[in-house]
Amino acid sequence: MALPQSLAKLISPALNGNIGAWKSIVDLISPLALRYAQERLPSHICPEDAIQESLLIVYNNLHRLRNKYVFLPWFKAILHSQCIKLAARHPYEISLDQLDTQGLLPPSKNQNPEDVYWVMELRKTIDFAIKSLPWHLREVAFLFYLQELSIDEIAQLSQLPQGTIKKRLFTAKRLLMGNLTELHDEEVLRVGYMPISDHLLSMCADHLHSGRKPIFDSRRYLSWSSLAKDLQSGVLDAAFIMVPLALYLLQTGTKLIYVMNAHHDGSSLAVSTANKQAQCIGVPSNYSTHRILLNQIAYNYPEFFKLPTVVVNPSSVISSMRTNKIDAFFCGEPWISKCVRQGLARVVTHSHDILPNHMCCILVVRQEYAQHRDQLIVKYIRALRLARDKVYKDLTMGAKIQSHYTNVEIDSALHVLERRTINFDNLTPDQARIEALAKLAQKTNILDSSCALTGFAQPDFFGTAY
Repeated sequence: MALPQSLAKLISPALNGNIGAWKSIVDLISPLALRYAQERLPSHICPEDAIQESLLIVYNNLHRLRNKYVFLPWFKAILHSQCIKLAARHPYEISLDQLDTQGLLPPSKNQNPEDVYWVMELRKTIDFAIKSLPWHLREVAFLFYLQELSIDEIAQLSQLPQGTIKKRLFTAKRLLMGNLTELHDEEVLRVGYMPISDHLLSMCADHLHSGRKPIFDSRRYLSWSSLAKDLQSGVLDAAFIMVPLALYLLQTGTKLIYVMNAHHDGSSLAVSTANKQAQCIGVPSNYSTHRILLNQIAYNYPEFFKLPTVVVNPSSVISSMRTNKIDAFFCGEPWISKCVRQGLARVVTHSHDILPNHMCCILVVRQEYAQHRDQLIVKYIRALRLARDKVYKDLTMGAKIQSHYTNVEIDSALHVLERRTINFDNLTPDQARIEALAKLAQKTNILDSSCALTGFAQPDFFGTAY
C-alpha cells in the first residue's frame, strides 16, 4: 500500500499538532478505510464504527510514528484489529461461514468453523493482553505479534536499534505468557528471579527447557521489593528469594514452603576507588542476607559495621557508584565483578570468606499452589538440577546464558563461576540451617520477632526430583 504524495505532505504537520492537517488525512483515507472494512465485516455491522475507533487509536498514538511512509500499513493493521473486535462482540449473530468468506478468520484447511472461530477469540485475547503491556513494550509487541513485522522492519519503523527491539520483545513475551497460558488452562509455573549469579539455575533451566511442556514461566525482576510484592499477591507461584525476605513474607501472612536451595555464597563487598573512605553502603534490600553478613564482619571491618545503608537494586549498583549515591556496596555477583572490571570499585571481601558455604537465596513456592501442582514443582526442580549439572560441565555455557538474560558481559559472568565465588552444591532444603539463619536475622534486627518455621522446609519435593 504505497503512500500517496498528498498524504505524505500532511503527516509531518499532523505530528506537530496541526488539526487541519489531521482532518485532511481523515478525508483522504476514509474512502480506502470504508472499502477495507466493508470487505471484512458482516452486513449487519456498521463499518464506520470500526473506522472511527481506528482513527481515534491512530490519533492518540500519532506521536509514536517515527516513519511516515509506514502510516498506511500501520493504520490498516489497526483497522483490521478493530474489525475482528466488532465481529467478536456479536458471537450469536455471526455466521462462521460468513466470517470466513469475509476474511476475518485465519485460513485453515484442517479445522472446522468452530475451531477457526476459537483462533479468532485467541487473537482477540492476544490483542487485549498486548494492550495491557507498558506502552514501550506494547508498540513492539503489536508490530511483531499482530502485524507480523520482522525485527528489522520494526527497527526501521521505530528508529530503534535491533538490540533494543529484541530486549523489549523478550520482556513482553514473559508478560504475555502469564496471561495467555491461563486461557489454554495449561500447566504453568510462574517463577520470579533476579539478574544475579545466585539465580543462574533459573535462567539456565528456562533456556534449556524452552519450547517444552510444562511451561516454566520465568520472570526477571530488577528489584527485590517488586518480586516480593508479586509473590505475596499471587502474581507469582514461586520465586528465588533471599532467606530473610522470605521469612519476612512468612511473618506478614504469606504462606510459603521452601523446596530447594538456590545456591551457596555468591556475594561480594566492594568499595569505590574514587573515595578513600566509604560513607554510605548499598544493600539490595532491608531484608537481605547481606545485612546479616555485615553484622558478622564487625570485628574485622568495623568501618563498614557502623555505616548507614541504603537500598540499591543490584543492576543499579554501577550507575549508583558513578553518580556517587553510594561508595560501597554488598550484593550478589556478577555486578561487583563488573564494577571492578570497569575500575569503579575494589573488592574488600567475598561472602564465602565471612560465612563459608552460607545460605542466601532459596526457592519458595506458594503453599496453595503446591497443594494442587506438586508434580509440576518436582518437574521444575528436576529441570534446575539438570541445569546445574550442565553448568558444572560447561561454565562458558552458563556464562553465555547469564549474559543473554542479564546483559552482563560474558567475561564478568564467567569470572564468578571460574573463581567459585558461588557454588550450586547441596541444594537439598535444610530446616535446621533455616532456623539458624532466622535467629541471626532476628539478632541483626532484620526481623522483629521469631518465625513459625514448622513445615517450612519441604525436602520431599527435592528428593522426588531425584
